[in-house]
This record gives sequence, structure tokens and C-alpha cells, in this order.
Amino acid sequence: MAKPLVKRGVKKLRLTDFRSYGFLSLDLDPSLCPVVLSGKNGAGKTNLLEAVSFLAPGRGLRRARLSDVARHTMSADFLQGAGEGRFCAGTEGISGFSSFTGGDGSFDGQESRPMAPGTGFNESSGINSGVDSRFVSGAFEAGCEAGWEEEPSRARSFGKVIELPKSWSVYAHLLTESGPVEVGTGVTPSSGKRSIKINGQPVRSQADLGGCLSVLWLTPTMDRLFCSDPSSRRHFLDRLVQSFDPLHAVRSADYSHALKQWGCLLKEGRWNEGWLSSLEEVMALNGVAICAARKDIVARLSGFLAQGDEGHLFPQAHIRLKGMLESVLDTMPALQAEEFFKEKIKASRRIYADGGNFAGPHTSDFSVCYREKNMDASLCSTGEQKALLVSIILAQTKAQMKEKGVCPMLLLDEVTAHLDKSRQEALLEMLLRMPAQVWLTGTDVSVFKPLEGKAQFFNIENSEAFALTAAA
Repeated sequence: MAKPLVKRGVKKLRLTDFRSYGFLSLDLDPSLCPVVLSGKNGAGKTNLLEAVSFLAPGRGLRRARLSDVARHTMSADFLQGAGEGRFCAGTEGISGFSSFTGGDGSFDGQESRPMAPGTGFNESSGINSGVDSRFVSGAFEAGCEAGWEEEPSRARSFGKVIELPKSWSVYAHLLTESGPVEVGTGVTPSSGKRSIKINGQPVRSQADLGGCLSVLWLTPTMDRLFCSDPSSRRHFLDRLVQSFDPLHAVRSADYSHALKQWGCLLKEGRWNEGWLSSLEEVMALNGVAICAARKDIVARLSGFLAQGDEGHLFPQAHIRLKGMLESVLDTMPALQAEEFFKEKIKASRRIYADGGNFAGPHTSDFSVCYREKNMDASLCSTGEQKALLVSIILAQTKAQMKEKGVCPMLLLDEVTAHLDKSRQEALLEMLLRMPAQVWLTGTDVSVFKPLEGKAQFFNIENSEAFALTAAA
């Protein structure tokens, strides 16, 4: 008799200086029932999902730079000046940085709380500045074009300096099949690099997070995935691979780092044979492993995609990989493919130095076909494309449940958008039966009425979370 699956998920979440959140503490139902976040556009719903996504390996659901994740708070004078195309603010409205510790919300085992006045956090102003970091980034870009002087951690204009936050942290108390686990991650002012602690102990690799929690997500930016650039599709596919194999993220990072170094050497004219050959060997080893893992995940998903969902309301999808190295792996074993790829890279040195490119895992792509219509996904309607994405995510959860015995946690941002009512209701019913915690967001909470009494509802307003007793 099959052993029942145990849910994994977040029981407690605490954020410090993360995006629009100065501080947030969220206690969730230990049953790990679905979490529904509703609120207006810009209220902070997606920022909250992004924080949860940092509990898994990778750069989060926005693939943001670490410096962009820190809360950017500007004074009212700055906002007025930015609106007028100028930059004028004092430092009095600038948020400081809280400690990145751990334990119960902080890394030194002490509870993390809003900082007192004079230490960088003005309690009287609440936990949110109301300024989205994307606005601030845009203002800085506009300011740089206007000739402002920008420094690594501050911007200067009209003799006044604005200090930007240098740290942020996310802490979670997780419930897993092996018991409670505490995870903390963030950036400290001293290092500027991301740190991770699991149960109070530092870990060196993000892959260790994959052993605690597997996370998948869908966001509105993915709605047109099949019509966007190949890079976006590669990132999507690699997230699916990482849910099965957290080390895939390490191999991808090693490949990208070696490719960047190799390209710099060539373009700077430093053709050191030993150095180039060493980097080419790293690229060949990791490149073949990356492509083999992508082929493996597509093979795993194919059977579940062909079956479709129980009510057959979501379309059956067929995924086809497109790439030189993926095709090579159909004709030869991995070791032989590594030698083949290494020679291909070496033969491409001059082409790359002159601004060209070569085929590899960094150029691979995939296409999706709507089986019933025999139609490429890029030609389908917006609603059909969204339904195909949902089908792929559902197939991934089934594959992980069958082969790993665990179901990934799902972060579904505006997932009901573009779906007709029958598909919305069918999806919510399937999510309720799923042995995993599911986070959902939407501007219209009434869409989630079928979850009433079976989920936890929060209204997000100005980056504060207010518990709701019902889906109004």
C-alpha cells in the first residue's frame, strides 16, 4: 500500500527590508491549507510570493539582482523631485538595514523586529514606504541619463546623498515529512552576497535548499512564454529540472561562469591555451549534463501530459526540445558527447571573439504543441496558452509525486487570469486535493470563493497582510 504523501510548506514567514516590506510576520495554518492573497495592483502580493520563492534554489521568481530585492525607501521630497525629473532628498526618509541573522526570523536566534527610530526604521511611518523598488530603479536610470552621479551603494545629486538599503532577509519555519526545518536567507551589508542558513547552520550551496523545499511558480510574465524569447523558455524549463535535481542550478551557474570567462579572454585577446582549454572542459562537462537533464525532464513529463487532467478541461501538451547538443545526445553517449562538444567550442573561438556565437545549452529552446488542435502554442489564444502552462505545471507535480514521493509547493500569481470559469473552478478543485501548500494571488477575491472554509485568506494593502474570514 502506497505511503500517503506528507505536505511540505511554510508555517511561519518573516521578511525584513524585502522589496516593499520593511517588516512582515505571517503565521500560517499548520494544516498547510492554500494561502490566498488578494489586493489591488501594487499592494505587494507578488513581492510576498517572490520572498517565498527565495526559499528554493535560484534567484527567485523574478530572477532579480540581489541588490534590487532590498527595500528602497525614499522621502516624499525625493518622490516629488523624481516626478519633476530631478533628484532632491535628504537622508531623513531613507530606510536603514536590519540585521540578517536567523533563528526565529533572524540569524542570531533572536526575533527580528522593526528597527527603532534613529536606527533606520521609523515605526511611526508603518512597515511600508509605499514605493515600489521598480519605480526607484526607473528613477535612478532616468537620473543617470540626466547626468546624476551614481556610486555603488548611493546616489548623489545637488550635494545630497541618498543611502540605499544593502541588506534583506527572509526567514521561514517549514513543515516537512522529516519534521520542522528553519530556513533563513538574505544579504548582509558586510558581504553583499547571499547567505543561507538551515536550522541555524550556514550552508555553502543553494542546492541544499532543494532538500528542504521544492517550489514551482507561475506568474503573469509567463502568460506569453511561448511567444517570448528563447531565454525565458530555457529558464522556465530549468526551473522544472531543478525541482527534480537541485544540482542542476549549480551546473548551470558553473557553465555560465565558464562561458563568461572564456568569452572575456577571447575578446580581450588573451589566448592562453591552457586557460582556454580548462574553461572549455568545464563548459563541455556541465553543458552535456544540462542538456541531458532537460531531455530527461521532458521525457518524464510527456506521459503525464498525454494523460491530461481528470476532467480533461486543460489541454494536452507535447514538448519538443530544440538544440544541437540535445540532438547529439540522441546519437551518442554522454562521455562521447562531451568530447564532441569540447571540440565544437574550441573550433568556435575566433567566431565568438568576433562577436558571433556557437550552439550549446545557452542557445537551446523548446516548443509546445496543443495536441488536440495540432497547433503550436505560440499560435494559440491567450487563454489557451495559459491553460497549456497550467497543464505543464500539473504534469510536473504529478511526476514529482510519483518519482520523488513529494509534491512541490506552488506559487500561482494571478493564475486564474485568462482562464474561463469552468477551468478556474476545476483548477481550484485540483489544488485543494494536492498534497502541497499552494499560494494564490488575485485582485478579485471572489474568484476564490470555492476555497472558502478550506484556505487561509489575507488582504494585502500597502505591504501589510490582514486576515480575512471569508472570500467577500
